[in-house]
Amino acid sequence: LRLELENLVAAFWRAVETDAKKAVRLALALDSYFWSRGPKDAHLTVLDAAIAKTHGKSKVRVLCARARLHIGQRDRSSAESDLRRAMALLERNVDPVLEGEVAFLMGELAKNELDWPAAERHQARALELAVQCSDRHLEGRVLAATAQSACR
Repeated sequence: LRLELENLVAAFWRAVETDAKKAVRLALALDSYFWSRGPKDAHLTVLDAAIAKTHGKSKVRVLCARARLHIGQRDRSSAESDLRRAMALLERNVDPVLEGEVAFLMGELAKNELDWPAAERHQARALELAVQCSDRHLEGRVLAATAQSACR
């Protein structure tokens, strides 16, 4: 993937101008790469551009990716802002899977702030939604995060 990174980034910038859906798909694919390898400034630039070009549930997905980046950088206010925007969008575009992802990330943010009651509340909501939607991936992430919280 590293060898194709330049091509993927170029394809993303072309898609930003011509095809918002493709730009979002590429941004989310690049998110995984940038999350593990950086650079963080390029990561943020790609996510910002994708957010500017999309709406609805797609915007929620990219806002979650950017919130996760901010959480990793310990930028509480930016992460919280992205998650609040995502929840506001979900009020108009109901999606329990995405709501579960937002709740999970809110729990992670609360854990970083050592706000254990809020973290547990958000994790419980995320787990409830994951089970309701049969989202085993999210369910596993929530249970792992809950186990980590229990070890505090």
